[in-house]
Amino acid sequence: MQKNKKNYEKKILKFPDGKKPERSPSAQGNSDSNNFGTSTVLTILRQITRYLNARLRNRNIGWKVVPAMLLLKVAARERLKEMHEVFEESGDPQLPLHPDLLSEFLDLRRNFVAAVVYQVGSLPLQERKKLGIELEEHLEKIDYLAEQREWDWMSFHEEEYDFFKALAEASPDKTASFLVNRFKQYYLLSSMSLNRQFWDMNQASKIYRTTLSLIIAGDAEAAENEIRSFFENNDTKILKYYDALRSPRNNARSRVSYESVYGGRHLLLSREDYIDLIKTAFAEDRAEEDVTTLAIFDKSVKKTAKIIAREKGTVCGLEVARTVFLEMDATLKVTLEKKDGDSISAGDSVLKVSGNIQGILRAERVALNFISLMSGISTSTAKFVSAAAQYNVDVLDTRKTVPGYRMLAKYAVAIGGGLNHRQNLAVMGMLKDNHIAAAGSIRAAIRKFRKSSPGIPLEVEVDHPDQLYEALQEKPDMILLDNMTNIQLKKSAQMIEKFNEANDTHIVSEASGGFHLNNLDRLADTGVDYVSIGSLTSQVAPLDFGLDI
Repeated sequence: MQKNKKNYEKKILKFPDGKKPERSPSAQGNSDSNNFGTSTVLTILRQITRYLNARLRNRNIGWKVVPAMLLLKVAARERLKEMHEVFEESGDPQLPLHPDLLSEFLDLRRNFVAAVVYQVGSLPLQERKKLGIELEEHLEKIDYLAEQREWDWMSFHEEEYDFFKALAEASPDKTASFLVNRFKQYYLLSSMSLNRQFWDMNQASKIYRTTLSLIIAGDAEAAENEIRSFFENNDTKILKYYDALRSPRNNARSRVSYESVYGGRHLLLSREDYIDLIKTAFAEDRAEEDVTTLAIFDKSVKKTAKIIAREKGTVCGLEVARTVFLEMDATLKVTLEKKDGDSISAGDSVLKVSGNIQGILRAERVALNFISLMSGISTSTAKFVSAAAQYNVDVLDTRKTVPGYRMLAKYAVAIGGGLNHRQNLAVMGMLKDNHIAAAGSIRAAIRKFRKSSPGIPLEVEVDHPDQLYEALQEKPDMILLDNMTNIQLKKSAQMIEKFNEANDTHIVSEASGGFHLNNLDRLADTGVDYVSIGSLTSQVAPLDFGLDI
């Protein structure tokens, strides 16, 4: 019976990048009936959320989702109450949802809101302007509540609900309005349960205001990405906290909150990630004082220009470049002729901009710098990914990034097909030789970390297979195999695989140290999971682009 259940888990759960599935919860020492409800209820909830998410990711709401949403409302009602208690009281060992199911609920909330935002951003101009006036009233109240020191969560989320309700009622798909009007209690309970410890009201109000500006401007896709990215960042925090309430040794953990830390893809870029960089670039370029352009061109001159690739590669940074032009002159019309991740050849046009020539030329160099740098990263990454694929190894980036550009660099790596290792020092622990020496041993270092930061993913560095045994006994999440030969890598990977099979663990391996395109054959037949390449973001060869008028 257990074997059949494991097979079913493999079919109904989505596994990123084709990686092997983790053991089912019961295989890790849990009982579904004790911790997560009966397997029948779990099956129903998972099937419903997967069906809904598949539609909503394609911005497809429609009346067909109504029965599933109403069934979900009934099935999840008691669990939401339990979730509220867990996040309010903290530490209840009998958590009401399997972490992967919680991530599906969060996906559902995020996908629904993003779909509605996109639909509204596609409305005719007059309807968007009219909606903007109505939504501005809600935003003023949200701003006021966000500024209050007492942080009135219920009032804030009620006003937030009214903001989303107004969006849904403006949507051309009337199903959105129907569902929002019937899910107020569900929304407020989930918001109070899941958001309270993680939702930054001030940041939320800024994001909603930016989203509204993009809606009014008719940039539906950018508005959708803005709101989706905000929700996704907060959802990751929620999942990490939920995992922290669980024993790392004896309970199933969410793949989303762990693998997304050490091997996920940062494919959503928020305006907040780069708008300050654009402003800094304009300031250092003194773009408003372009003496050459001001001398040659009258402000009334209109032109059309295109950004042209001078060499082949993988393009990236087009949305950032669009924002550069619009920040310089909001009257410019910018059209993306390629999308991030497209393969391009010399002579291909990737972006067209029309309007005041002074605005175009003042923004030119800043826009080209962003596209060139990000495309250089994505192009290099694509080459490494292609080369490593023959060894069945995924390519990871590192934190070796130009200060201030980390989010852009990691996004470019993801666009090139690579995976993102930890974003910063807070989201994951990494015990290296200095930490281990200070603690006295690998075992002591791991135990100190687990005591200080329970539930946070941990990687441990070893530079010889002989060190592996001690590290494996403490069950870290990832092991860094540093500067090892092909034979050492193979031996280490085999030890990790055998340990996983014997202990129902899912420890993964990362090869690192001196890898470049010409020596990836060191990975041949080793069985390691990842290889990290620092040069992806630290030794960037910008891709050549030019602006032609």
